[in-house]
Amino acid sequence: MPPPTRPGPEIMPNAQRVALICHSANAALGLQVEEYRAAARDLGIEFSPLDFSVAEEIERAFETASKKKADVLLPLSDPMALDNASKIGDLSIHRRIPVVSPFQEITEAGGVLGFGPDLSTLFRRSASMVDQILKGAQPGDISIGEPQKFDLSINLKSSRALDLTIPVSLVSRATYLVR
Repeated sequence: MPPPTRPGPEIMPNAQRVALICHSANAALGLQVEEYRAAARDLGIEFSPLDFSVAEEIERAFETASKKKADVLLPLSDPMALDNASKIGDLSIHRRIPVVSPFQEITEAGGVLGFGPDLSTLFRRSASMVDQILKGAQPGDISIGEPQKFDLSINLKSSRALDLTIPVSLVSRATYLVR
């Protein structure tokens, strides 16, 4: 089952400046940054990747995004972003920059939208892989696969605080709502 249509354009159709915060110590995020850069170029959207190396620099990244007049901020799927969900949610409201994230936890903390794979399903699949390895399977022989289930979370409280209207059609597709 393919992921649903991305929800952002239904809420912020005129967004032209996108900031992306990226934990610079995670080299694996480079591919995500390049994919976002290519998509932004194809869509004619201004794209600003903002690196941070420690949690204390997330506030500086938001400050830079604010100075660049970012319409939306995207934290990459990184444990550092997840561990700082509260800080990111608070800064979203304080700096008045809507956050669209792959993590429901950031939506719960104040982000406007969360859209990403269902982490509980991925963790269960990981446990199954560990079980196979413990039973003698070679790690290289185990199929990783792609996520099949995606969750859409919406924070209606944050959207109201940021003067964003969430269409009923989008609310009806959400798997998680913060009212």
